[in-house]
Amino acid sequence: MSSNHSLENLFRENGIHPDSIDLAHEIDQFKQQMTKGLEHHESTSLLMLPTFISSDGELPRDQSAVVIDAGGTNLRMALVSFDSEGVPSVVSFDNQPMPGSLEPVSSEEMFDLIAHRTAGMIEKSSRIGFCFSYVFESTPDRDGRIVALCKEVDVQGIEDKFACAELEKAYRRLGIGGQRIYTMLNDTVATLLGAKAMHGNDGCDGYVGFILGTGMNACYVEPIGQIGKIADVPYSSESMIIKLESGLYKGFQQSVIERRVDQKAQIPGDHMFEKMVSGAYFGDVLYEAVCLAADNGLFSDDFLAGFEGQTTINLKEITMYIQNRQPDENFYEKLVRHNPDDRDILDQILSLCYRRAARLLSVMFSSIAEKSGRGLHPDSPLRICAEGTTYYRSPLLLQYLDELRSNEIAGRGHFIEMVKTENATLIGSALAALLNG
Repeated sequence: MSSNHSLENLFRENGIHPDSIDLAHEIDQFKQQMTKGLEHHESTSLLMLPTFISSDGELPRDQSAVVIDAGGTNLRMALVSFDSEGVPSVVSFDNQPMPGSLEPVSSEEMFDLIAHRTAGMIEKSSRIGFCFSYVFESTPDRDGRIVALCKEVDVQGIEDKFACAELEKAYRRLGIGGQRIYTMLNDTVATLLGAKAMHGNDGCDGYVGFILGTGMNACYVEPIGQIGKIADVPYSSESMIIKLESGLYKGFQQSVIERRVDQKAQIPGDHMFEKMVSGAYFGDVLYEAVCLAADNGLFSDDFLAGFEGQTTINLKEITMYIQNRQPDENFYEKLVRHNPDDRDILDQILSLCYRRAARLLSVMFSSIAEKSGRGLHPDSPLRICAEGTTYYRSPLLLQYLDELRSNEIAGRGHFIEMVKTENATLIGSALAALLNG
């Protein structure tokens, strides 16, 4: 029996093999959970959060908006302008370390900093798009109640504050009068709108925002009549962008290695889908797969000696191995350089794990297309605007997603295409501010 065949059998026995994912069954299950989430059904792990933000309307012309993008590392502020043809451009730009990322700050200090740095920009526009890449609850007036920041950012007293209201207070403390109109959104929604702003509606049947970086999430546009849990909330547009919070999804059967990753995590049982595909965890998934193969005698003693002491797999380093970049310096290349069987097993592990991740993500993409009824013709696909370093630095994932898009997803009668948008977050936040309010 060949080592490849042994690895295939091992992965099948432990539920890791990508073929163990029945796409048709999983898509049906995912769509059911989407519907339950829209109805506020407590039994679903898909929250399906309303944003009270619409993508309806033509691109603005001869208008500008101030954008604040509070991310995990940087606080970016900009003035984004749409010209007479509706083409956006970043006119002014300011970049600072995210308050609280270098040392603890108070909530008031954070908002005072933002107000001070954008004081000149708001003289040119009263519309503000506030992109906030942390957990918050959207409100019908397009503000957001902050639930929590990540542990790497320490802004004291910010929980339960309404971000836009707090920023307005900061402007007032600076003595800045006037009226401003705010729209708060997250990076997934901004990505969707940024793609619309840059690519337009011609040649497509709508947009999806997709983030695959440290974490994972997606959003899409849903007709307002399908969002039962806000049926009594005043809202003027015919559709609304919905955040799936798909990283929380618990519907997939976990493999042996994914259960190991979950048990080692800071909060076991939480963000189960995210732990199967996102950058924060996928290195651990690969590591556990290598360990499983090693425990079953599929690697040489030399490989085991070189791998000893490792606790995860560095995704940047493994991508360089896959692309054969800087082979003389690459840790994984050195591990397998003198043993073709070791190389073959490692390559097979990477192929199978990335194929599995691609199939899981394809379940989400297909479910969104089918639930929204979009992308029914190859000449008018549903566009998925993807952002995130994990996505763009995973060549095997991109390859397998493209194969699934062209075959299995298209075979179910829906057509999608992946697009990348420069400055998607900044431009999308500006479009949100100008289309809403």
